[in-house]
Amino acid sequence: MKYLILLCLLCLMIEASSQVQITPSPLRTLEARVNDEGVEIGDFYSFADVKLTDVNQIVYVTQYIPQFTPNPDGLGSYELLDGEFFKLTMMDTALNKIYEWRSGVFNDSTLSPGLVQYIGQENDRIKLLGTGRNDSLALGGISFFEFTFDMSLNLLDEVWFNLSLPLDISIISSAIKNKEGNYVMTGFLTNPISTSLEDREVFYCEFTEEGTVLKLTSPSQDPPSSLWLNDNEAVQLDNGNYIVHPFYILDEDFNELAYYDDPRLILSGRIFPIDSTRFVYGGTGLAQVNNTIDGVHNFEALCVGNTNGEVDTIYYNSVQNINLQWMPGIKAISAIDTNHIYFATNRDGFFLSENTNVALHSVSINGTINWSYYFGGDASYTPIDIVTMPDGGCLVLVWKLSRDNPLEQWKSDIDYVRFDVDGNLYDLTTSLTDTNFKVLSALVYPNPTSYELYIEYGEQLKDIRIEMVNAAGIEVLSEKVIRQEAIDLRSLSSGIYFYRLFEGNDFIQSGKIVVEK
Repeated sequence: MKYLILLCLLCLMIEASSQVQITPSPLRTLEARVNDEGVEIGDFYSFADVKLTDVNQIVYVTQYIPQFTPNPDGLGSYELLDGEFFKLTMMDTALNKIYEWRSGVFNDSTLSPGLVQYIGQENDRIKLLGTGRNDSLALGGISFFEFTFDMSLNLLDEVWFNLSLPLDISIISSAIKNKEGNYVMTGFLTNPISTSLEDREVFYCEFTEEGTVLKLTSPSQDPPSSLWLNDNEAVQLDNGNYIVHPFYILDEDFNELAYYDDPRLILSGRIFPIDSTRFVYGGTGLAQVNNTIDGVHNFEALCVGNTNGEVDTIYYNSVQNINLQWMPGIKAISAIDTNHIYFATNRDGFFLSENTNVALHSVSINGTINWSYYFGGDASYTPIDIVTMPDGGCLVLVWKLSRDNPLEQWKSDIDYVRFDVDGNLYDLTTSLTDTNFKVLSALVYPNPTSYELYIEYGEQLKDIRIEMVNAAGIEVLSEKVIRQEAIDLRSLSSGIYFYRLFEGNDFIQSGKIVVEK
């Protein structure tokens, strides 16, 4: 196999944006669900991406997990909802519910749809693919269903089948529809002699709507042990090639064209195609640096790849946090064009941390920051999807898990927020005219520079400190910033340096400084 890898060094990474904190949080609950007895129902996200239809309607699936619907009787959500395991919903772009369909119509112990893996529009039909239980099918394999709905979410057709594979599938990561109208599924195989996650093997499978397997293969390169369960996404580019993330570029017959890797990055399983040959994806990393303060340099990155296996990093963000072993990485990506790429990450914590924020960014493909916000902080927040809206803005969906509220402990909901293309906030439920944006940012200039550096910052910031390291990660400067006074760089030789700004112990922003003498 041909290896074509173009790796950007840290010294070439684009400066990360300063971020604006939105307070109070603009996040709103997508659906405040209760059952017929008034018991609150927790919404959990599905593995199927949210879709915007041709007539600008939003369709999505929410699923119900007993652990995320607390109630005093100890009943799980499945019992509370009379067998309803998932719900298909259609809304308009103002987030008004238009139609919904509930899987509880299959309230049968021998026939029940379960996890939804794919949702898509085909002409005037909505299609779902998922796994479930159908005792009428022959034994062996995994039971799949394909449901076809009209645009009012009336169920028109259902097809059940077992996928006959000579392999034992342990995890299904994702499923897409290709240009031929067949499904392409990725996942991991069960290792008969080891239960270790490190011994899993990736597979790709193409099959028809009726369940006939057309292609099945595994890559020649073993996946890294760092892969999470859903970090094996697939997309098809306009030229027919597949990007199976992480690491593999395939042609339409699953032949491997290139393999790409960056030893600094643990690649997170989100990909978004930009054009016929390019795509963006995210990752997180952990790199040791010679730093006596904390000794660990954590970063997350947004990368552009192409079908030759070449990789360029367009966004770089670093955080120093003694309680955070690594950054959780890019969780959601979407784009209008090469000038407006949206992506979202966790901030201030990891998955299931008690209180975290969501960081949302808009960048161009060359790394220029358009705008950057963060919000949340009162629960555990994880971004799950971004939908590009008709006006070019974005709708961000976030999984919220209440942990420190004793009245809602482990209560799960889907929240949302919407911005226009320029980063202006939409609020679709209540006025936010009194919302204050707390600006936590600073201007660092000139850049490039020769002998001195200035840092301007707002009145809200006090006690600012700057740290700088060289391209090898060695600290070369650490001092307090005094407003309107220059920072002396005469001791530094020509080269590329990275800075971090702190207010007390709180990280503010990071970036790159070029010194030219």
